[in-house]
Amino acid sequence: MSKAKVSSVSALPRAVTLALLAFFAATNLLKADECEHDSKYVIEHPPRKWALVIGNADYHELTRIPSSATDAEKMRELLASLDFSVTPGVVTSRRQLEDDYLVPFRSQIQRGDLVVVYFSGHGFSHGPFNYLAPTLLPKKLQAKDLTQSAVSVEALEDFFACRPGQLGCISPGLLVMILDACRSVTSVEVTDPDGTSTVGKGSMADPLLANETNVLIAFAARPGHSAEGSTVAGQLSTFTKNLVPFLAVEGLEIGSVFKEAFTDVIAETEGAQNPGLVDWNKSVAFLKPSQAELEGERTAWCAALDTQDPKQVGRYVRRNALSRYAFAAREWLADNPQTPLAPGFTLASPAAIDRAWRGNDDMARVAVRRAELPLAFPRQVDSALWDRVSLPSGTDMSDTMLGLVPSGTSATDLRGGKTRATQRPAFDAVVFQAHGSAVLLRDSRAFVDATSPSAATRQLAFGTALEVRSIEKRANNIYWLEGQVAGTHETLFVPLSPQAPPEPLELGHSLREILVPPQGGTLPDVVEPGPLTAALKELGAAGKKVSWVSLASSESDDEEARDALEGRLTHVRYVLTRSGVDGRRVTAVTRATDVPSGWIRIRIFGY
Repeated sequence: MSKAKVSSVSALPRAVTLALLAFFAATNLLKADECEHDSKYVIEHPPRKWALVIGNADYHELTRIPSSATDAEKMRELLASLDFSVTPGVVTSRRQLEDDYLVPFRSQIQRGDLVVVYFSGHGFSHGPFNYLAPTLLPKKLQAKDLTQSAVSVEALEDFFACRPGQLGCISPGLLVMILDACRSVTSVEVTDPDGTSTVGKGSMADPLLANETNVLIAFAARPGHSAEGSTVAGQLSTFTKNLVPFLAVEGLEIGSVFKEAFTDVIAETEGAQNPGLVDWNKSVAFLKPSQAELEGERTAWCAALDTQDPKQVGRYVRRNALSRYAFAAREWLADNPQTPLAPGFTLASPAAIDRAWRGNDDMARVAVRRAELPLAFPRQVDSALWDRVSLPSGTDMSDTMLGLVPSGTSATDLRGGKTRATQRPAFDAVVFQAHGSAVLLRDSRAFVDATSPSAATRQLAFGTALEVRSIEKRANNIYWLEGQVAGTHETLFVPLSPQAPPEPLELGHSLREILVPPQGGTLPDVVEPGPLTAALKELGAAGKKVSWVSLASSESDDEEARDALEGRLTHVRYVLTRSGVDGRRVTAVTRATDVPSGWIRIRIFGY
């Protein structure tokens, strides 16, 4: 598992969020019946919900906590009202927890289910680890007996989570652990073998074993600190009392549920108790999704399915692990395994097409050179091209280097060398190397060693996606591409013979530039399509014909934000194709520095 990410973002006021979601659902999301695909892949399959609720109140040697029993009963009622199948219990020992609860509970879970483990009772920290106290836990114990006497939070997490490549492990869509317990050492004295008392107040360590399961762990207190319970029967502990109201709020994303509750706990205790959320969750998840969120979830699935691209469908599963369509998405992936063939390509650089925008200056219109080597570009590329090639200090990838030429330039002009002084195919070598990727346009033989005539060879099919390291010209006007088949690690060398320059791509006029924001509220993977659909209708009414559309997403260093931007690009493509735009004439660039954060820029070319 990767290093923990501790989230801290502010939510919109509740009323504002719900109003925005309702407005977007009513006015802008595509209709559900527009998802026209094989019915097998649009059948709703809501994830099952399982909860294990433990309330340890009556301790034999430690202080009794009557509020823990009340906490567990309240949590059981609430989760049952949210359609969870709840297993209540009291844990007397680590072995009893495993035999009576964990093993039978885990056997019910299917891939993609939502699992909640709730514990209210004593807890403590020792060294870098966190422990939950069974009711029979002695007040004094040696460090060597910890793992057999107490319940390790890290081991409990690993019991439910799956490691990458682990055979036979069924991963929940999301594991949520809610731990209303202390993380101090005030109740339990842990001693070393020589009798020395030790105090552990360190932070939670990274898990012992990496896993691929989405996990959220909500702690009632910071490491080394206490959580407030109550000795009065019928009262809730401070943490659970403030958490319960938010768990029942419709349309509140699960991470925001905890953050809202944490704020109230801190306010009530005047900062004495400070809860925290450890977040290894890449999915957008809701305990009680609103209708707007369900519609957005469907829209995002229709957009991903429409691509017929394993990468995009896989991203949907990763981002929407608890979606009603996650089961169908996994079925699609099983039926359409990842192949080295590119889902789509273009002969003109998407980065060059985006650079061809000229606004209202028709006199400066440009065309885009097409590849002369038997290679094509993927339809989506990284805009920071010059980071991958050696250019003179202080220079960027210029328009000419990207292949922009004056509108009206013909293939004859290119053959005559009127637009450049350098040798003809060198243009392709620089640009494909800058893009870092290419698609083969003919069946080709590749060598594992370009210097040996007897080197082993590989056969690569038309459409194979390649990761490009370099392209160099050698004898007999042959260019050699060094790289790998996408998704592999074997270095290959592919000989390429250039062809005569094709006619440049004429894009027409720069008709309209549009910026679209993400949907409001908690729908991060879809955009607000109103401005785009309105612009397309206006252009159509004016008799304009769309020749090409260039998309651009903003820059982000955060992996989760990049995933959300990828979803928004996919949604924009879906809106365009559903509006009649040829999907083969839609390209995109990512990490554009001139696009507002989180937004998508759309440039429409045509006549």
